[in-house]
Amino acid sequence: MLITKTRRTIIESLSAHDAAHVLRYYQENQRHLSPWEPVRGPEYLTLPYWETFLKKAEHAGREGSEFRFAAFTPDRSEIVGICNFTGVARGVFQACFLGFSVAARFESQGMMFEILQAAIDHIFNTAGLNRIMANYMPANLRSGRLLERLGFEREGCARRYLKIAGKWEDHVLTSLVNKVSLRSLSSNDLDLVTSIWTNPVVRQYLGGPVSVTNAAERLPQMLKSDGSGAWFFVAEYEGADAGIISIDRCHGNDNYEISYQFLPEFWGKGVAYASVRQAMNFARSVGITELTAETQAMNDRSNKLLTRLGMTEKNRLERFGAAQIVYTCRL
Repeated sequence: MLITKTRRTIIESLSAHDAAHVLRYYQENQRHLSPWEPVRGPEYLTLPYWETFLKKAEHAGREGSEFRFAAFTPDRSEIVGICNFTGVARGVFQACFLGFSVAARFESQGMMFEILQAAIDHIFNTAGLNRIMANYMPANLRSGRLLERLGFEREGCARRYLKIAGKWEDHVLTSLVNKVSLRSLSSNDLDLVTSIWTNPVVRQYLGGPVSVTNAAERLPQMLKSDGSGAWFFVAEYEGADAGIISIDRCHGNDNYEISYQFLPEFWGKGVAYASVRQAMNFARSVGITELTAETQAMNDRSNKLLTRLGMTEKNRLERFGAAQIVYTCRL
């Protein structure tokens, strides 16, 4: 099943149908990967082993207890790299472990960074996990640098943590947490609503700022319609209120439109992308099958965001005294 596409790969959830591809990947990269992996039995490099293994993995993926992904070349002729999110714990923890590898011929090209960025985005914003743990041997400098570049933070060192290549090895413990979350708008959010609607920078492409009185009147209006065909969320970044996202009927018709406004101090941190992505997942969960979004043609940030979110341009029009671009996407 297709998970997402990156600039140079397509990332899919592995199934039993991929057994031949996976077997070939491990056969061709056996020497390349063996210093960093446990000793494998002879059955490991056989097709029946991977057919059975991936059938179980497919079932676990449906249950949400683990997620095993492969990044393929665009023509799907070979696997570039593999990343596994396993040991998923739900409840109050919402965490998992990450393991990954890249084919020898694709090493040193930034491929694994590209793949993991997209896969981690899926785990945080679609699977809904809060914490990803990744551990590596101190001698594996490439993995250490990659994890640091991805934002993982070192949490300690575990002695004789795993038996790798026949020897008990220490491992550096790292983790990455999801800093962005959504909550429902509430009557306690008057300060946030006022800060956003009166801010000339935020409102530059949204008709300009409004008065404090006008802004205050908007909160009860939103709360009155929240949940009855419209939903309003507060996006939080590291526990701080960053912006507001709405899903509502689009200009009086039956289509649903997603809109957003974020305080400038949270721009450039990936907050808009992560939180709007979460809101889109919510829309899918309540049965909405298509979303539109509208932004001014001159609003470069918003146009880039909507494109990155997978929305495509539907049409252009004049509205509110400015040229607008209408985007759409199927959920």
